[in-house]
This record gives sequence, structure tokens and C-alpha cells, in this order.
Amino acid sequence: MTHTIVGVDIAKNVMQVHWVDPETGEIVNKPVKRAAFLEYFANRQPCLIGMESCSGSQHWARRLIEMGHLVKLMPAKFVKAFNIRNKNDAADARAIWMATQMSSKAVAVKTEAQQAVLALHRMRQQLVKFRTMQINSLRGLLTEYGEVMGVGRAALNRAVAGVLERLSGRLPTILIDALREQWKGLEDMDQQIGQIERRLQGKRQRNPSQDGARRAFLRQIGTRRCREDGPLDLRMSGLAHANSASPRPRLESACRRSTERFEPGAPPRRVLSTEPRRRFQPDTGLHERVR
Repeated sequence: MTHTIVGVDIAKNVMQVHWVDPETGEIVNKPVKRAAFLEYFANRQPCLIGMESCSGSQHWARRLIEMGHLVKLMPAKFVKAFNIRNKNDAADARAIWMATQMSSKAVAVKTEAQQAVLALHRMRQQLVKFRTMQINSLRGLLTEYGEVMGVGRAALNRAVAGVLERLSGRLPTILIDALREQWKGLEDMDQQIGQIERRLQGKRQRNPSQDGARRAFLRQIGTRRCREDGPLDLRMSGLAHANSASPRPRLESACRRSTERFEPGAPPRRVLSTEPRRRFQPDTGLHERVR
């Protein structure tokens, strides 16, 4: 079955749709409002819909797949090469339509549960960045008054209380209070980061099937390599021996096999070149033979 290729440039309120009618050859490039977007594809034959992988693309991809369509999400860098005109919604939809027809690695469509885990990771990453920025800001502000602390978070925690106490007699109270609040804010961020990590760990413990599948896959790889490569290579990888009943080969036998390739006392082999030497000519950039 041949699917009609449709390029969709998604946005907050108005989506741009580009496709070519396979029967009449008519080029359709029209805007569709957000409220009528799913209705536009509801009564159509299954299509291959291409979209850029951006904010909101995973949601629309899941909804369109539920309706029986095929969805191909592509990186924006890949689609950008097909935009040969000025950047607008119509040109972007046409570029997406052209990129959908090319062979490329598509972005996987994730489930809502997978998106939830990714959202937690992004929130944690954002909090870690904010914490680093706040630590650097606190260090920079205190350096302006001649107070330098050691490297690392532990050194900062040990020294910041004494530093603020020494500066309290020289600086205004409003600044000292603001610096203390910024220091206390680091503890709040630590608690938020720890809470997210505990939630991720709890979800992993409640869903051990993924870890079990991964371990089974690694065991399968190790068993296959045991049959193909032999015990010497597996001794280096250490994958198949975890599930193998046979003991590991001795190191002496491995060394003996590796030394059997060379004759004892034989001089090292050298390859002598019979080609004449060549001299470089700076003017021409070529080499000439030296007689």
C-alpha cells in the first residue's frame, strides 16, 4: 500500500500542511488551525506524515498513530537543508515534505511514560545548572570583597559562614542577608534534586523488567561470542564467562599461544623499500626522484 506523504509544520495555533494529490497532481499547501488539526486527518486514508522533532511533536505523533497514520519525526538540522526559499510556514512545510521522502534516521516516537521519565531528567539537569550558576555567582560576589574560597562545594560550605561573619561589619545588612539567602537556596536545590533522584530510583525499582531484559540481552551476546571467538577473546570481554559453567582459561596457556607465533631468538623483521628517494620541489609542490 502506497501512503500519501504529508509534510506538517507544527506550531502553537496554526499548522501548515503540504502534500501532493497522487491522482490529480494538485499541490496542497494550506494552514490548519490547532482545533481542526486532528479532524483534518480523521477521514483520510493512512498517510506518511513527516514532522520536525520539536516541542509538541511527540504528542501529535502519538495522536496521529492512534488514527492509523505513519509518522516520521526528523531532526531540524536534517530538514533545514531542504528549505531553498525564504523561511516561512509554507516553505517549512514543503521542506518537511521533501525531507520525509529521503532515507534518514527518524526520531523514535515515545510513549507518555517514557516522556515522563525524560521530563524528570530534564528537570534535574536544569536544577543542577541553576545550582552551579548560583555557586559561581556567590563566589564571584564574595571575591569582589577580597574573600576567596577553596575549590568545590564542600570548601564553600565550610568557609562561607565565616566569610559572611567577617563581612557583616563592613558591608550593608541588606547585602549580607541577600548572600545568606542565596547560600540557603543551595540547600533547597539539593533537596529538590535529591527528591527527583529518589523518584527515578523508585520507578526503576517498580519496573525491573527493563533491567532484566538488558541483562538477558548481554548474556545472549556473551553466549554468542563464546561460540564464535573462543575462550581467549571472551576472557578479555568477561561477558560470557559470567554465565558459563566452564572455568576461565589459564593465563599461561594464553601467553603460550601468543608466543608460538614468533621464533625465539629471531631478529626483528624489517621491510626495506626499493623505491628511489624523492626530493620535494617548493616551486611546483611536487617530488622528483634523486638519482
